[in-house]
Amino acid sequence: MPANIYSIGALTLTIGVSTVTLPVESWGFSAGIIESTHFHSGNMSPTAITVPGANPRVVASIPFQIAFQTFGLGMAQVTSFSAYLSRFEDYTRDTGATHSRIVLGAGANMAAQIVGWSVSVDGVLYAIVEFAALAADSDTAPLTLQSSVALPALSGSPVLHSLGPIVVNGAIIPGLSASGGQINGSLDVRRSDGDRYPRVAARYQIAPSAGLDHADPKAVLTALGVLGLSLDGAVVCEIYFREYNPTDGIIRAADSIRLGIANGRISYSGVDNRNGSVSSTAMTVQGIVADGDSNPFIVTTGVTAPTVP
Repeated sequence: MPANIYSIGALTLTIGVSTVTLPVESWGFSAGIIESTHFHSGNMSPTAITVPGANPRVVASIPFQIAFQTFGLGMAQVTSFSAYLSRFEDYTRDTGATHSRIVLGAGANMAAQIVGWSVSVDGVLYAIVEFAALAADSDTAPLTLQSSVALPALSGSPVLHSLGPIVVNGAIIPGLSASGGQINGSLDVRRSDGDRYPRVAARYQIAPSAGLDHADPKAVLTALGVLGLSLDGAVVCEIYFREYNPTDGIIRAADSIRLGIANGRISYSGVDNRNGSVSSTAMTVQGIVADGDSNPFIVTTGVTAPTVP
């Protein structure tokens, strides 16, 4: 009997009272097993392997708008979770209840957050979402494998977005070739008292930043000056992502996404020149807030992206 082969399936999860099925471009499960070899008494080779526990996680790439609508830019508590493996039968994906899933156990939960996003020319804007699994008790694995399940139904195609322009101080800087960002919120997952699996977690701080590749270094240097530019509420950075029309698939200005940063700094890396390619530079946008608590990056959906001159 040959081995079964599987491919990607959707995610289903519950946050609060809402259960959703999310389309995914990719997802991966990390067992996070902690193990180390033990030596003693000057032995040349180890005499034992210790396994104190594990920190299991799932990382998924999800179209940005539905990811943002589900998780926001903060932390979300997930109380039910399934990541599906779709099984192939007779060369195509099976229609029966023969599939498998990584599932969150009873009483367990997950700490979920968008950790980053990216898009380049002609691409699709995806968010990277990380799920840290937290166990219900010290010795029961929070994630397990289930077999002989049916695949969940998706309600329709997700809304997709692509690259849009960047606006600084009210003016577009034409030439953007890639756009991405990170929340930079390190999640501290804690194990104590000899627990095999973590049961608590905390995100103490965030330091959001956006990274931008640009093909017109002269325009960037002219706009930002030699030491970059401070954002102070009057000078604002707006990063746009244009929508693919759900009807005909053609990119358009309507129903775009805007990422706004009102306070912080925008700077550039310098100029990169190589044979056989155009000159380029990279920009970094960092945000700050006066209250020290709110997120300096503000996402707005359903806006109209400006027209590039």
